[in-house]
Amino acid sequence: MSFLKIKSFVVVSMLVFGSISVWAQPTIKIGGTYADLDLNDNALFDVTSNPNLFLGLHYQLFFTDVIGIEPGITYQRLTSTLKTPIADFKLNRDYIGIPVLIKIIPNSILSFGGGVQAGFLMKDNLSDNFENKNFTLSGQLQATFNPVQQFGIELGYNFGFTPYIEFTNKEVGDFQFQNGDGSNKYFYAAFLINLR
Repeated sequence: MSFLKIKSFVVVSMLVFGSISVWAQPTIKIGGTYADLDLNDNALFDVTSNPNLFLGLHYQLFFTDVIGIEPGITYQRLTSTLKTPIADFKLNRDYIGIPVLIKIIPNSILSFGGGVQAGFLMKDNLSDNFENKNFTLSGQLQATFNPVQQFGIELGYNFGFTPYIEFTNKEVGDFQFQNGDGSNKYFYAAFLINLR
């Protein structure tokens, strides 16, 4: 591609994006998760959901009155209790998430979002008997209620596309594990502080 064509492409791109009415709103999210671990109907475990912490900083970019995108960064602790015939085990997973969502805004009070989130495992309390994944990809759906401009409430659901944990057919102590995996899924509820 010649320099003139590159220059023309840059100028046209700037004109197109510059002609779009963009307004931005940073938002702090503080709330909690209600996490689960989907073990694909593995009969060896009974999983109980537990509540924990959710924090986020999101940047909403609205291109029109009804559509926009919302990138952000989140911290979430996901806690589930795994019940086995031998003992119960509380599994904690700390994640940094990078969500990118499409936002639909039917009016000034309600908005809906959907997209994907890349999750990076910071730490967990999983023993060496399992193989855990340091990266997960999940889908996210959310509904936001903003009764006033500065504050709001958001409810969301994340469902894992990729497995967080894998275990193989082997014995650990007196317990026999079978082949399988499990993916993260969780509800979250957050109080929103809009910074604009």
